[in-house]
Amino acid sequence: MRQWLLLPVLLLWVSCGLKTTGRLVSLEDGATIPLEMRFSRIGGQMAGTHPVTGERFEGDYTANPDRAVAQAGGRTVVGQSLTAPGSGVLVGNRGTVLDCELVINAGTVFNHPTGTGTCTDQKGLRYRLQF
Repeated sequence: MRQWLLLPVLLLWVSCGLKTTGRLVSLEDGATIPLEMRFSRIGGQMAGTHPVTGERFEGDYTANPDRAVAQAGGRTVVGQSLTAPGSGVLVGNRGTVLDCELVINAGTVFNHPTGTGTCTDQKGLRYRLQF
């Protein structure tokens, strides 16, 4: 009976999207942009405001978990990695565009996904992404 009670809660939790915070740190001057992160099954959204310039950034990312398929004992066996490479774009309301590459570590029912990444803007300035 407990499984039937837990299933609707998990479906609601996944459909609403898991939220956490992260940060984007400029490798040029160390300015830190706090980020709101929302996760879904294969991607999510990021948003934050630069503390000095006031530029507001918003964007999406996608992730593709690595999978392996093999035959064992006459059955198909599928394995999936706990990390997933991803990419995304953050667009600022003052014209800055950040192209981001991410590595996302899967979360569990009890904790949110974590990850790191590097973003580069159209002027070649780099940022470290952590969440």
